[in-house]
This record gives sequence, C-alpha cells and structure tokens, in this order.
Amino acid sequence: MSAVSLAVGLQVHAWLYRLPDPATADREGLARWLVIADLTEHDDATCRALVDRFETLFADDETDVDFGGDSSSLSAAERDRVARNAERLKEIWFCSRVDGYCALGHSERDAYMDRQIRNIFRCAGIDRQFHEAQSESRNLGSGEGSNFVGDFFASISEWQASAPVAKREQMAKVVRTGLIRWLATYDLGAYSPAARHEIVASLEKELGENLSFGNPGAALMGKELVQFWRNVEVLAETWFHAKSAQFAALSPAERRQFVARQLKVIDELAAHWPSSSQGGAAEIAVKLQSWITSTDERHRQAAREFAGALQGAWIARLFGGAS
Repeated sequence: MSAVSLAVGLQVHAWLYRLPDPATADREGLARWLVIADLTEHDDATCRALVDRFETLFADDETDVDFGGDSSSLSAAERDRVARNAERLKEIWFCSRVDGYCALGHSERDAYMDRQIRNIFRCAGIDRQFHEAQSESRNLGSGEGSNFVGDFFASISEWQASAPVAKREQMAKVVRTGLIRWLATYDLGAYSPAARHEIVASLEKELGENLSFGNPGAALMGKELVQFWRNVEVLAETWFHAKSAQFAALSPAERRQFVARQLKVIDELAAHWPSSSQGGAAEIAVKLQSWITSTDERHRQAAREFAGALQGAWIARLFGGAS
C-alpha cells in the first residue's frame, strides 16, 4: 500500500468515526453517536447534551422516527452497542428530567410532565422499530407481544434502585406524579388486553402490590379527573382478570393468604373511589359482577370463584371474622 493510499485510508477512517458535537448534531449525527460511541465511556454532560438534542429534533415531529430501517443493516455488535447506548441515554433522560421537574414552579409542571410522557411514547416507538428490525434481520418473530412502555417502567424501577438513597424518595414522588398525569391524559381503554396486563404488572412493581395511587383530587380537576378514574377502572378490571387466573392455580391453603393480599387492593381502591352514598367498597362490589362478565369465557368460573372469595373475606372482616 502506498503512503498516499494509507493517508487517504486513515482520513476516511477518521471521518467515518468522527462524532459531531452532541449539542448540534443532526439526525444522522445522532445515529452515528448511537452506533459508533460507547456512551458508558462518556461523561453525563455529554449524554445529557445528546438527550436534549434528541428531544429538540423529535419533540414536534409527528412522523415515525425511522431508525429501525437503518438498524437492519447493522452488525450484531453494532446492534448491541446501540441497545446499550439507548439504555444509558434513557437513564440520563430520567434523572435529568426528575431534576428539571423539581426545579420548576407548580404552574409549569403539568406542561413539562406532559412533554416527558410524550417522550416516553416516542422512545417506546423507537424501541419497537429497532426491535422489529433486529427480529427481521435475525429471522425472528415480530415481537408483537412485547410491551415497550411496560419495559420502560421496569427500567425506571431499576434506575431508582441504583440511585443514591437521598435521591430515591424524590424520584418516587415524581414518578407517582407522572403516573397520575398519564392516567389523566391518556385512554387506556384503547390499549390491547395484553398491553393492559403488562401495564398492571409494571404498576405493581412501581406502586406496590396494593396499587396505591392515593387521592388525585388535589392535583386533577374536571375532564382530567374523570379520565383518571376511567383509566383506574380499566386497570382494576385488568387486575381482577389477572388475579383470577392466579387464584385458580393455587391450592386451597394458598388461596386464603392470596385473597387477604388482594383485599388490600380493594381497600386502597375503595378508599378513594368516586362513589355514591353507598361508599367505594359497595361500588366496587357492583363492578365485580361486570368484571366477571367481561372475563374470557374459558376463565369465567375462576373469576366467579375469586370474586366470591373476595366478597366472603370482606364480609367476614366486616362482621368481625377473619380477615
């Protein structure tokens, strides 16, 4: 190889692996960062600049973010690097947006939170495209059952657990606020049953097995409050279907403890459920009948048995029996 050829080759190599300024990179430049760089070797400031740039370029773009088509031509090592880099950026996004939310005045927080919720769904869309492109390139299934929003919630739990102890409570409060805001502004009834089941499972990890949403009345009003409770009812119905299936698989000895734990979920819902003069528990007792009806016919008997066990435990406790 001549000296000229070597020099040209080195220049081409340098150009191919040159990374643009993260604060001003265009879409192609951002893609180069994801494919070429190892972001675990870059400081948080660089990653925050990339996160901010992603948000700037994609915030108002309603078209699909087509990273998926390009990713199908990547090598296995490059795909793995993109996935690792994406996780690093998502964690940086989460931590920086928690700080950003807490730094705002109360009048600015709803709009800021709404923007971050949209970002989660945009990010979920990119994840889905990337996953589908990888599946096609490896002759795998399309992954239709995957729930990318649910995966994001799972990641948030991991990020909270790895944060400094002093930061975790702040993160938990912001996440809970975000969940309430999400339930007040999106229609979960439009989601598939599989997606709703994944969301319930994710919420149990985030809120605890009791699904303690608390009372959103102080934060929400009007249509948002109505939408919140409509979504809570959708999730409660999904929770009932999931727990009915779990109940059916248990032995008689295991069922009593299981029902006692699930009764705490009913208690939490009833404590805040918007109800008539009958009270939240009575309202939910009525809902149980419709939830049985909406259960898949194959599992309806299990749903009846689970509902009966819940009602029996509630009545026994009400009249001083075993809880």
